[in-house]
Amino acid sequence: MTTSKTPLLDSTSPLSSSSTIIQNYGAAGVADEEEAGPLLPKVDVKVGKRFSEIWVLCVGLWASIFCSAIAGTLVTNLQLEIATEFEAGHLASWLGSGYLLGLAALTPIYGRLTNVIGRRGTMILAMALFVVGTILCAFSTSIWMFIGARVIAGSGGGGVFTVSAIIIADLVSLANRGLYQGLVNVVITAGSATGSIIGGWIADVSGWRAAFYFQLPLLAAASGLILWKVHVPFEEKVSTQTWQEKLKRIDWLGSFVVILAVSSLMVSLSLHTSFDVPLAHPSVWGLLVVCVVSTVSFYYVEENYASEPVVPMRLLRMKTPALINVAMGFYTSTLFARMYILPIYLHVVRDLSNRLTGSVMLPSGISGSISSLFAGWYMQKSGRYKKLTIISCFPPLLSSAAIMTWGTGTNLNRLWIEMALANLGGGIMITTLLTGLIASVSHEDMAMAIAASFLFRAIGQVLGVSLAFAAQQWVLERALVERLGDASEELIRKIIHTPSTTIPQLLPAIKEQAVLAYLVSIQASRVVPLLVSSTPSLAFITTDSLFPLHFINLQSVFLFVAFSGIVILFCSIMMREFSLPGR
Repeated sequence: MTTSKTPLLDSTSPLSSSSTIIQNYGAAGVADEEEAGPLLPKVDVKVGKRFSEIWVLCVGLWASIFCSAIAGTLVTNLQLEIATEFEAGHLASWLGSGYLLGLAALTPIYGRLTNVIGRRGTMILAMALFVVGTILCAFSTSIWMFIGARVIAGSGGGGVFTVSAIIIADLVSLANRGLYQGLVNVVITAGSATGSIIGGWIADVSGWRAAFYFQLPLLAAASGLILWKVHVPFEEKVSTQTWQEKLKRIDWLGSFVVILAVSSLMVSLSLHTSFDVPLAHPSVWGLLVVCVVSTVSFYYVEENYASEPVVPMRLLRMKTPALINVAMGFYTSTLFARMYILPIYLHVVRDLSNRLTGSVMLPSGISGSISSLFAGWYMQKSGRYKKLTIISCFPPLLSSAAIMTWGTGTNLNRLWIEMALANLGGGIMITTLLTGLIASVSHEDMAMAIAASFLFRAIGQVLGVSLAFAAQQWVLERALVERLGDASEELIRKIIHTPSTTIPQLLPAIKEQAVLAYLVSIQASRVVPLLVSSTPSLAFITTDSLFPLHFINLQSVFLFVAFSGIVILFCSIMMREFSLPGR
């Protein structure tokens, strides 16, 4: 028997299986309406697709994810080189934030689009945006063209991750989804390694543009696989609708308001760091007001006007989905702050090449993949995930404490070990939280729930990158003025805007002070765990007390990070654990 609630698994699909089980999706058997809403009626659902039945489809999806992962690490490793060529080192944060802006703005919309134009159509749209954005990056003639291209690529890359997760969630049993998520993380690691190591090598040999050119054949192959093999049937009511009827189902007002809210937040955070606009300037706090008003308006529109909302507000009122989304947002903020700040430390403070920087960062991706696979295996065997999620909160905190003690001569082996420790817990956390989210909602809400989770993750990414660069740039400018007091403003401006070409040419004494200023600024931007917040002096033991003038400012950073760590741990403890059917 088929059901419109399982559009990927009806009898017309070549992937369908003859086996059927009777179960409730998500919050099955939960009697607490405040937690999961009214009890769901029992429906016939086909689950537990064998890998032999869906491997070709998975290859198509994973190929696109692989390319998206390449795009992410390429820029983290090359951001200083790209910004230096355009003489815009102060805009380096936008090379990452631009991608995240496009990702965060459109991610929630993809969940609804999968139910309106289908999984295949939405995936093709996402890939088209991603390919166009990547091509424009390669041919950019200015920093603003490059940033615009990154926004376009990010709007597609977010869809690639979101729609792939939705399709996989439709096809496999709940107990096996963690294992498939672990496999996805392996693909992401492979793509990240390719981007950071091979991309860095290509950039060292032929320049940063070549690092984008080499993606084009991979994107062509991935797009071909999607067009050829990703054939997902529509729900019956969708397949009979005209394009005009499908377009009318899209929540245009809600989509516009959420894009406005995310965009105004990110631009406001970036104005001070990228353009030296004072925090009290009307353009900064004015955009924050726009963000707040847009967020409130989004809630009102989705709750009262949208017939098919981008994000159903009932999902945010449910205890466990709300806690999981908040935890994801806070964790990804720390992850992306680390991802974009540490390459600056490796490039500027340690003077490592692009290739060596990628090599040092590679083990962290491998450890995240291994731990994610372990989490998937553990959930498949035990049907449990809450206790493992709580335990996974601690390695990133301990790693951040250790990273805060890095200096100019820290052993390279220690660097990669401590970075890998952070991802060891992160790989588990992302896998178990996503599985717990899917388990806590009904199947018909699954696509929107996954899209909402990616929205919270994207907002966390934007905040992590923006706030980390804000702290780094604020302290860097003041540290340079303090250490190079006799230097001209023009020299300080060049050290900030074009570090890759300016610092190597400085006199040894001035170069040393510039490097130490960067080290101080990077420590200020790091996300510090609750452990360090209680003993902040640990953060400065390798810098010969470089921070006396900025200590009060950094106390606020410690308080924020302490709060973040408490929030993640609290959410993990308070979330409800649901059964994982299909084992």
